[in-house]
Amino acid sequence: MRLLLVKDDRMMGEAVAAALQDAAHAVDWLRDGQVAIDARIVHHHDIVLLDRGLPKTDGLQV
Repeated sequence: MRLLLVKDDRMMGEAVAAALQDAAHAVDWLRDGQVAIDARIVHHHDIVLLDRGLPKTDGLQV
């Protein structure tokens, strides 16, 4: 399963991404809401894990 993780906090993002990868998932980790919007247009993800408080474009707008 391919997941998109959108989380700006470095420590939390690294921990969540590592846990998901350990569970045999492919994880794309982004730290910016606008980049996440662009990524959804270009790539297919089965699940998006989205932080609400993101820089530039917040999670609710994404």
